[in-house]
Amino acid sequence: MVGPVVIPGVTKTFDDFIEYQKRMDPLKDLEKIRDIKQTGNLGPIAGAVANIQTMEIFKYLTGKGRINLNRFAEIDFMDLGIEWREF
Repeated sequence: MVGPVVIPGVTKTFDDFIEYQKRMDPLKDLEKIRDIKQTGNLGPIAGAVANIQTMEIFKYLTGKGRINLNRFAEIDFMDLGIEWREF
């Protein structure tokens, strides 16, 4: 997942995003998913997501490109598809 970019006084808050995620998550009732302390991630995936997130920040700071405010992306690393969603 990439984003959201949170800008105080401009965008929705991170708490708004978390509440949206809790409401919409189809896996929220699975025991393994709820126990975040037992989950992890793969380094290459974390690095790729961090690079995309950094580009979102650069776009905001430079005012260039489409700035994805109040949006986040989910990346399918099996086919490299990216789906941006409003929250």
